[in-house]
Amino acid sequence: MAYVPRIYLDQPLSAGQTASLPAGAQKHLFKVLRLGTGDAVQLFNGDGQRYDATLEVDKKQGAATVHAVSDGPPRGANICLALGVSRGDRMDYALQKCTELGVAAIQPLWTERGNTRIPADRLEKKRQHWHNVLISASEQCGRCDVPTMHAADTLSHWIQQATPGFVLTPTATHPLSTHPHWQAGDTTVLVGPESGLGESEVTQALDRGWHAAALGPLILRTETAASVAVATLRLRDGML
Repeated sequence: MAYVPRIYLDQPLSAGQTASLPAGAQKHLFKVLRLGTGDAVQLFNGDGQRYDATLEVDKKQGAATVHAVSDGPPRGANICLALGVSRGDRMDYALQKCTELGVAAIQPLWTERGNTRIPADRLEKKRQHWHNVLISASEQCGRCDVPTMHAADTLSHWIQQATPGFVLTPTATHPLSTHPHWQAGDTTVLVGPESGLGESEVTQALDRGWHAAALGPLILRTETAASVAVATLRLRDGML
């Protein structure tokens, strides 16, 4: 099967519609991939539908005309990843891989041991960067939706109103893969930053009805733990 590039457009789409392509997409399609009028492209806007389209180039301006609409891949249960914000590329890696694995939403958290603090004037820019990571990963993996990126919050505030799920801690008795409290359906998994969650944070979660879960006998990096946790829940849900 020939490779068909996928482009995310933040706008309503429908059969027969001709949609203008953003500058970044045009550069990738026409200058990097060297595509032109008549070549196939696949569009999606996050509604779960796949929009097969054909490129049109007029005076170096690009558009795509939708000629078929179909259902995208099944989504399965909604998994929310509550993740302690970490430094460098760790956060980006976790977001990318968990998007590929099918996570439905991301909740960034400021935690006790997290070494990352983003000034208020840069926070929205960082949130947009994270959202772009999710879009890029969705384009690559074939998803027709994009995970929801919630606004960053402190763990102590967020957990007061969050629906209890699983909190990862290496001291847990039950592994996530066989946890007796797992039930099919929507769930949330809480993963700490590079230094892990503090004891008081784990206690706070447990006191509010969360279930402690482990990922095995080894200590995983935060980006690895997040990916393994989402993959484990997707596997238990029958989506892997």
